[in-house]
Amino acid sequence: MTQQMWLRTAFALLLAFMVGWSAGICAAQQPACSSSAIQESDCPDSTGNSAEFHFSLSACRVVSCYQERYNFGFQFGYVDGVMGAVKEPNGYLYFGSAKSNSTTCKGTPNTQGVYRLVPDANEPTHINSADCSALLFPLNKQGNLTPRGVTGPYDSDYLGGGPAMEITDGQNKFILLTYHAEFQYGRPRSNLANLFFGTLGLAVSTDEGKTFRKLGQIIQPHSSRKLWIKHFPTKSLSVGNGPFILGDEKYNPVSPHDADPEKTYLYVFYIDQAPGVCGGNQCLAVARARLSDVIKAVYDTNTAAVPYLFRKYYNGNFDEPAATTDVNNNIPSGLYSEVLTGAFSPSIVYDPTSRRAILAYQVPNEHTIAFRTSSNLVEWNPSLLPLATLDERPKYWVRYPSLIQTGGEHGTAPQLWIFYTHDPNDSKGAWTKATFMARSIKVTQ
Repeated sequence: MTQQMWLRTAFALLLAFMVGWSAGICAAQQPACSSSAIQESDCPDSTGNSAEFHFSLSACRVVSCYQERYNFGFQFGYVDGVMGAVKEPNGYLYFGSAKSNSTTCKGTPNTQGVYRLVPDANEPTHINSADCSALLFPLNKQGNLTPRGVTGPYDSDYLGGGPAMEITDGQNKFILLTYHAEFQYGRPRSNLANLFFGTLGLAVSTDEGKTFRKLGQIIQPHSSRKLWIKHFPTKSLSVGNGPFILGDEKYNPVSPHDADPEKTYLYVFYIDQAPGVCGGNQCLAVARARLSDVIKAVYDTNTAAVPYLFRKYYNGNFDEPAATTDVNNNIPSGLYSEVLTGAFSPSIVYDPTSRRAILAYQVPNEHTIAFRTSSNLVEWNPSLLPLATLDERPKYWVRYPSLIQTGGEHGTAPQLWIFYTHDPNDSKGAWTKATFMARSIKVTQ
């Protein structure tokens, strides 16, 4: 059986397995998914309330099914992690991690990396096209194919992005994008993700997202790579995807539309682990860099200053180094204080209605997505229940939340969205059975 015949057969079985919703939404927006079978009752709307405002999630809508992603040229993703979005003259651009295939991809076949997705200008949840040419990719485009020790570049085997934001220095505009990088170790594992030591890097585009340039590594978890592999030989160190938001000196969220680079910081949220913090488990931490310093690094052809840009939040201050200059990550980076426990695959966005930050994250071992909000970027009220939870159990699991804002420019009304991956609960994360979904978010005071 040829590969194409096999894929058509697998897709037909998938459609037979899943039954009935949204032929209305999907048939109108995505013809290739017209038989998708998700019932509205499986992912209804939900609401939450705080003392200051009301938070609501719409019912789900299908963004893409596997067949569409395959037709665009991808074998897994999008989005394998957190998606980013920026406003461009003719609409929006999305950026997400995926791996291309060798059959329908004509750009960079069989390559894992960051790719550009183009939504409909009038319908943000409809992906019109995807450019199957990787904007960024790891040194080993196909991943770790051989056993590995503890030495090698931080982005040897995986590079996923990414949260993005358009920044201006008053004269020029460019796009900043954070990416999740992996050094994978040990032997490749059949039907399982390779073990990895994760770090975060920063990249920039000065041509409206057509190309990106790596600036370098900005955040390393506290442990050195060598000690991590020694003490945790069968466990990965996640680090997350580095979602970021602008904030001031006193940790208040700041709108990206009127930020002063000298008084504004990039707050990057990530996963860290150290003895004595969060009971020795991985948990959410934050680091920041002054926006004007990041802008200066964009223009500097010498990237030596990049590892020194960000400082970790520890005991009430941002004083600890977030990265080191060791090429093998075999020097520990700075200490940190947790800002939230039990929060994986985080995503964050500024909400112009409440002037707060909204945080979405995957709840470990629950296959749900929780939402919190705060006016202080280092305080997330862990003693309180989440503001709302996106829960599609028992039939489906959800993962990889991406918070996106569209609108809000030139007097237009802002609209918040949550994009996420939705899986049948027995699929074990198989991308051939994964559906990319979206819901609108409404915040009212």
